[in-house]
Amino acid sequence: MPPDDSITPELVAAYWLCQRKGYLLLRGDAGDPPHEYLALLDAYASMSLKNYLDSLAADGFNIRQYRNQGDLHNADVITSYEFKADDLEVKVDALVRMRLGPLKARRHYVPHLVVGTQIITTDQKVRLAVIGHVLVKALNYRRVNGVIVNAAGDVSRVQLAKMSTQLRPIIDTLKTWKANIPPQPPQIILKDHCRICPFKRTCLDQAEKEDNLSLLYHMTPKVMRKYHKKGIFTINQLSYLFKPRRQRRKRAHVPSRFNLELQALALRTGKIYIHQPPSIPVHPTELFLDIEGVPDHGTYYLIGLIISAQGSVERHSLWADSPEDERNIFTTLLRIAEEHPDAPIYHYGSYEPKGLDRIAKKYDLDCDSIKRRLVNVTSFIFGKVYFPTRSNTLKDLGKFVGATWSFSDASGLQSVVWWLQWEASKDCILKEQILTYNLEDCQALRLLVTELRNIGHAATNRSDVDFADTPKQNTTCSGQYIHDSLEGILRSAHAEYRRNRIGIRQDETEEKKGQKKLGAPQGHQGFQRIIPAKAGKLISVRRAIRCPRHRGQPLSPSDKLAEHTVIDLVFTKNGCKKTITKYVGAIAYCPHCHRCYPPPGIRQFRGRLFGHRFRAWAAYQRITLRLPYSAISRVAEDLFCEQISEGSIVNFMTDLAEYYTFTEKMLMKRILTSPFIHVDETKINIQGINHYVWVFTDGTHVVFRLTETRESTLVQDILNGYGGVLISDFYAGYDSCCYRQQKCLVHLIRDLNDDLWKNPYDQEFEGFVGAFKDLLVPIMTDVQKYGLKRRHLNKHRRLVGQFYGHVVDTKDYQGEVTQKYQKRFNRYRESLFKFLDEDGIPWNNNMAERASRHLAIQRKISGSFFKRMAVEYLRLLGIAQTCRFQKKSFLSFLISGEKEIDQFKERKRPKGSKPVDSGRCSEERIQLRQCRVAKFTQF
Repeated sequence: MPPDDSITPELVAAYWLCQRKGYLLLRGDAGDPPHEYLALLDAYASMSLKNYLDSLAADGFNIRQYRNQGDLHNADVITSYEFKADDLEVKVDALVRMRLGPLKARRHYVPHLVVGTQIITTDQKVRLAVIGHVLVKALNYRRVNGVIVNAAGDVSRVQLAKMSTQLRPIIDTLKTWKANIPPQPPQIILKDHCRICPFKRTCLDQAEKEDNLSLLYHMTPKVMRKYHKKGIFTINQLSYLFKPRRQRRKRAHVPSRFNLELQALALRTGKIYIHQPPSIPVHPTELFLDIEGVPDHGTYYLIGLIISAQGSVERHSLWADSPEDERNIFTTLLRIAEEHPDAPIYHYGSYEPKGLDRIAKKYDLDCDSIKRRLVNVTSFIFGKVYFPTRSNTLKDLGKFVGATWSFSDASGLQSVVWWLQWEASKDCILKEQILTYNLEDCQALRLLVTELRNIGHAATNRSDVDFADTPKQNTTCSGQYIHDSLEGILRSAHAEYRRNRIGIRQDETEEKKGQKKLGAPQGHQGFQRIIPAKAGKLISVRRAIRCPRHRGQPLSPSDKLAEHTVIDLVFTKNGCKKTITKYVGAIAYCPHCHRCYPPPGIRQFRGRLFGHRFRAWAAYQRITLRLPYSAISRVAEDLFCEQISEGSIVNFMTDLAEYYTFTEKMLMKRILTSPFIHVDETKINIQGINHYVWVFTDGTHVVFRLTETRESTLVQDILNGYGGVLISDFYAGYDSCCYRQQKCLVHLIRDLNDDLWKNPYDQEFEGFVGAFKDLLVPIMTDVQKYGLKRRHLNKHRRLVGQFYGHVVDTKDYQGEVTQKYQKRFNRYRESLFKFLDEDGIPWNNNMAERASRHLAIQRKISGSFFKRMAVEYLRLLGIAQTCRFQKKSFLSFLISGEKEIDQFKERKRPKGSKPVDSGRCSEERIQLRQCRVAKFTQF
C-alpha cells in the first residue's frame, strides 16, 4: 500500500494478526500473489452477499446501490457504501436501516459485513469494528453495532463498542507509520496465519537467516519476550539453556510438558531426545486412519485407511461425492473396523476423535466401539520424544522418518482448496490429488509408528538417540567393567552400606536386585516388640455384659483374663513423664455365637500399645515443629527410652487424622457461616507430580483440601449456596464462581510495584500507577483510622468512579504494560473495591497466605509428599492453624482429647516476666555497685 493511501479495515486487520504484515502492506511491498484459499473465500463472499440481498428484498426492504449522500434517507438497504473519515477509508457491503426500537434509532443504519466462511473469525470482527468506528464519525452516531453474515446466510450480531478501545492504539500506530514510515519492520513472529500470508516466503527466509526463535512451532510472543530479556535471540543460543532434570526418588511418571530448550538442542545436535522410551505394542493387524474435511463447514468428504496385517498392506479411500454421502462413508468405516475387532486404530491429533463424535451425534451412529480403539500417536511424542524438527506436525515428522508426498505444497489447507475447486468443477484430476495426498498421510503415520517402536526397542544402542535426563556416557566394554568396579567401591563408603563390606565382584544378589520381592527373605529372623512387664499402674476393667452380635443376649463370665498395656504420657505444669498402665479384665463368652469378648475398656484401644497423648505428642513434633519421622523416633528414644519405628509414627498420624474427622467438618461448617471466606491455592509435589492445596479460612478457622488439578470445581462444590464474599487473588479460575468477590489488593499493588521497577522510564505507566496510588492512599488512611466500616468507606465510591472515568475507561494507552493493567482493572471493576460497600470485608487475602505459609515451609523441607499421608497431614495442619489463629496451644488441644476447638479452653499459660519499678531498680543497682566497690577496696 502506498504511504499516501488511506487506512482500510483490511490493513487494520492485517496489523491485528501480525504487526509485520501491517507494516509491509503500509510500506507498499508486493509480496507473493494472494493464496488460492483467499480467492475462493472472496468468491463465496460475493455469492453470499447476493443471496442475502435477495432475502432482504423478499422481506420488503428497499435496496439501492450508493451514489450520493441523499440515498441515506431514501433506502432501507444501501450497498457498496464508501466513505472516509479521519484518514480512514472503508467500504461497506451493506447498510441496513433498523426497523425495531425507538423512533430515533430507526433512522440509524447498521453496517453488515458478508464473509465467505461459516465460522466468524477475529480478523473479520476487527474489520467490522473499523467500519463501525468510521461510521460513527461520518454519520455522527453515538455508537453503532454491526452484523456479520456468513457463507450459509446466518446472521451474527457483534457489539463493536467493546473493541473500540483495542482498535484506537492500532489506528494511531498506523497513522504514525503513514506519516513517517520506520526504517526497520517489526520483529518476525511466525504464526498459523502465515500459511496464507503473501509475505510468508520473505519472513521465513529472513527467520532462517537469523535463526529466529519463532521458527519453533510452540514458541509464543510472550515466551519470546522472556528469552529476549535474557539475551537469547536464536535457536542455537536457546539450545544451551537446557539442563537435565534432577532425578527424584520414587517418581511416578514423567509429566508431559513441552520443553523448548530441549527442542532447540535436538535441532542443534541432530539427535532424538527422549524422556522415556516409547512403548507401542505390536499387533497382528493395525489400522492407520486419516480423515479429510472442511473445518469451516463442519463437513467430511474423505476417509483414508491403511490396514497392515502380517506383511500385507490394504488401502481404502472412502469418498463422499455430496453431503448426502457423508453418512455412507462413516458407515463403511465402521463396517471395515468391525472386521478387525482387535486391531488398534492409529491417528494423529484430535481431528479424528472430534469428527467421530460429531458424526455420531449428527447421524445417530454407534461409534463407541471404534472410539475405544483409537490410539493418538501424539500422546507418545508430545513432551516425551523430541525429534530434530521445528514442529511436531505430521508433515515435519513424516519427512524425518522417510515419508514423501507427491506434491510439494501438500498440506491440510491445500487439500481444502483442492476440494473447494473440485466441488465447483468436478475435475477428476483434483479428486485424484486429494486421494493421493490422503493415503500418503496414512503412510507417513505408519512409518512414524514404526520409527517410535524402533526407538523404544533400541534407544540404548542407537547413536542418534539420547536420553534427556540421563545423557549416555560412551565407553568400551573393558571401560564399563572398570566403571562398575569403582562405583562399587564408592558405594561401600556409604554409612548405611550393608555390613560395610566392599564388593568388587557382581554376585548373584547384585544381578537379581532388580527382581527383589517385598518382605523379608525366606529364613529371615523375625522380631516381636517387647511389652513392658512392669506397669506403674494396674486398672481392673468391667467385663462385657451383652453380646455385640446378639442384642440382649447376656454373656457368660469365664476364667480367662484379658490384659493390655498402654504406654502414654502425662503432662503437668512442670513437664511430662512416661506412664505404663496395664488394664486387666475378665473375658466373657457368648453361647450363641461361641465367641469370646474382651472387656470394652480393653477393646477400645484396638491393640494399640501407645496411648492418645503419646500419639498426640508425636503428631505435634511432626506438624508444629516440622521434624522428620526419623528425628521424632530418636527424640522419643532419648526422652522416654522408647524405640518407635517410622512406620509407627505414620500410623499415629493416620489414627489422629481419623479421630479428628469430625473436627474438620465442624471447622468447614463454621467457615461457611462467616460473612467472608479467604481462598488461596498453592502447589505441592506428590511423588513427582504437581498437586494443588486449597486453603479456606475466615480468620479463625482453617481447612485444607488437596486436588490433582488447579480447576476451581472444588471451590464451587464446597461453596455451593454460600451467600458471603469470596476473597481471593487474581487466578482466573475464581472468575467462574458466581459469588460476590473481593480481589486481593496486595497482589495488585505488588504487581504494579514490580512492573514499575522493571519499567522505570515508562512515563505513561508511571502516571497510571500514580493515579491509582492517589486513589488508594485516602482509602487506606480511613481504614486505619475507622476500620472496615461501610459508613466511613462508602464515600470513596465517588473517587473510584472518577478514577475509572478519567484513567481507565477514556484513555488510549500505547504501552503494553499499561494496556495489560487497563484490561485488568476493567475485568475486575466490581470486585476490586467491594470492601467499600459492606462492613468488615478485608481488602487483602493475607489471612489465606498466612494459613498456608506453614505448608510452604514444610514443602521446602520435605520436597515431596505421599498422597495418602498428604491428606492426613493437611487435616491435622488445618486444626493446628485454627489453634494458632485462636491463640490456643495445638499440643494442649491434642492431649485434651476434645474435638471442638471453639469450646476448648486451655489452662492459663505461665508468665515468663513481670513489670518492675524502674526507680527502685536503679536504687538497687547503685547499692549493689557500692557494695562491690567496697569489697574490692577492702581486698
